[in-house]
Amino acid sequence: MSDPAQTRLVPAPIEAIQRDGTLVRDLRIADWMQRSRPHGEYRGSAEDFRITSTNGRVLPVGPSDWVVRIGGQFYSCPSPLFHALINIGPPTSLCGECQDTFRPADLVPGPDGLELCTDCILEIKLSRNDPDPKVARTTRHSDQVEHQP
Repeated sequence: MSDPAQTRLVPAPIEAIQRDGTLVRDLRIADWMQRSRPHGEYRGSAEDFRITSTNGRVLPVGPSDWVVRIGGQFYSCPSPLFHALINIGPPTSLCGECQDTFRPADLVPGPDGLELCTDCILEIKLSRNDPDPKVARTTRHSDQVEHQP
């Protein structure tokens, strides 16, 4: 048995998406894998998501694990390991409407129970209160509403 060696990670660009146990996120991951070149292979069901590596190994992806793309290949990475190795900044969540990323504190419950950004909430309120598009116009993901005559 050999002793552990002191090593250092080589900085390399990676792409990663974290699973959250929802079908919406799994579909987003599947779409990303399909659009990638070379594309990744996956198998998914309501509770299960697996990646097939280039050498044919099937890698299970847990409900909070990360799907990571390094050098054109996809891997599963447990969340604690990912956070120990990667500096990704503050945690983010997806808006249930526009699918953009936001800090969790910036999302609020929408009328259908989805967590929405303030711009999507504003768009919903404007569309329900006044169907005339000339009354107000919003710029996506800004806090300003321009009133037009």
